Amino acid sequence: MAETVAPYDDGDAAAGVRAYTDAAGGLVPAGVAAFVAAGVARPVTAADPLPVLRGVTAGPLTDRSGTITAGGAAQQVAAANTSRKYLLIQNLSGADLWVNFGTAAVASQPSLRLPPGWSLVMRDYVDTQAVSVVGAATGQAYTAKEG
Repeated sequence: MAETVAPYDDGDAAAGVRAYTDAAGGLVPAGVAAFVAAGVARPVTAADPLPVLRGVTAGPLTDRSGTITAGGAAQQVAAANTSRKYLLIQNLSGADLWVNFGTAAVASQPSLRLPPGWSLVMRDYVDTQAVSVVGAATGQAYTAKEG
């Protein structure tokens, strides 16, 4: 947002208040609690409060990386873990992997397809059920980190 001294007058403020111009061209007075959504500054009100961000969780990651031990057969990546706050699975192989939670992964829905090079990252909402993976060929590699 560009800073300007503008003839801002909302009916209560005196003209000449230091203000900023948002992406929509609206003037936002400096010193008023506001947040930016889609490039437009919005004042904080009881009906439109500041967004609440979850605190950052920090700690060691447990390595759950591996390879498919038997092509076409689901295998466990991680056991159920009610303390899980983060999960990353990256497909390092040249073919699709399929990931599922709570039940064995299959090479179709309801499992999630992970194309070669793609990653699945869970950090805001993290499933705490057992994690399963399946690939068509023995030796398909994946990286998995749990925190």
